[in-house]
Amino acid sequence: MAITKLIYKAVITVIVFGYINTATAQDYFQYHRNIIKAEEQAFVTQDYHKALKTYSETFRQYDFVFLRDCIIAMELALYINDEKAFIAFTTKAFQNGFVPRYLNYKDLTYIRKHSIYNKYKGKLDTLYAANRDHYLKRIDTTSLKKMMELFCVDQAEKNNLPHESQRTYSLRYKPLVTKTMADLQKLIAAKGWPSDKLIGINQNDIMHQLGFKNMDALDYYNRYKDDPEHLVSKGQYDFDEYILASSLILPIIVHYSNETVGIHNKRRNLQYPDEYYLAQIKAGNMHPQDFALLNDWPFDVTGLTPVKGDRYFDIGYKPPEILECKPAAIPNKEINGYRATFCIAPIEITRAKLLFLTMNKMSGAGGWSGCRL
Repeated sequence: MAITKLIYKAVITVIVFGYINTATAQDYFQYHRNIIKAEEQAFVTQDYHKALKTYSETFRQYDFVFLRDCIIAMELALYINDEKAFIAFTTKAFQNGFVPRYLNYKDLTYIRKHSIYNKYKGKLDTLYAANRDHYLKRIDTTSLKKMMELFCVDQAEKNNLPHESQRTYSLRYKPLVTKTMADLQKLIAAKGWPSDKLIGINQNDIMHQLGFKNMDALDYYNRYKDDPEHLVSKGQYDFDEYILASSLILPIIVHYSNETVGIHNKRRNLQYPDEYYLAQIKAGNMHPQDFALLNDWPFDVTGLTPVKGDRYFDIGYKPPEILECKPAAIPNKEINGYRATFCIAPIEITRAKLLFLTMNKMSGAGGWSGCRL
């Protein structure tokens, strides 16, 4: 089928996957189980056609999907030279926040260099234009404004000022980040976990695109950069768009727990009971691997060693040469038990996925700190 016809068909149906069975597609536990199935088919059994079928069927059932899943599906479609599937998955990506300029990032070189993409890339602009409003209209702009404010203000407050002692810093920053967390918890109580589904993915010009002036992160940077009461760098406010996810909430939680809970508390980033996080995952508000990152953070970042009895997901990007380097006290079976409870793929599938992506120079890690590999 000619690519023009493919794109025309996608636009007319608004768009291939849009508005199909969305009324019944509320259980994101099943969504994640489907994605795990697709990844097993692709990266363990190498049945790429079955994997694409599983991705396709899943995307038909869910309006909102996590963008990184679309990117993996796009790469697999290119890998087996399936033009129709590539167009369909690219359409779904546009409906979930993908912007053509993201293809300039190093992580997406495989797509950018593929002959199918280059043959038809001009036509994809039409597809993007036809689907962008679908994504923008789904964003809860009130929640996005609030999260942008909370994130950007915390970034301005978190750094030590010149000649500020650690004690003075803590006396200043602790009450500020405590207030930020209190405001965040009010938002969570009112709207649910504010991440991809509620506020969209990281995008440096999203507020301007929505018509709100002087509210993007870089606008906040311009506000603070010459203020002697704050010490900020542009990099704090220049989003890592290539992670293809929302990450505004996670740094706030880590900063708060570091200041108020103590670095030796292994569950310090978890402000709610597991049942709450599971409910948010089921609703699609929270990606399960974001939860796992918060759980694993004390072990992976601050040097605490997980021992038998600790809940540990072994989440995130691990270079191929250290894939097998994990605490001996936490066997794969135990790790996989924790992963299954929170709808995360068994670690063997994750490792097979990383190996495949690395060997084929496809996109590596997604999410904050690579947690959504």
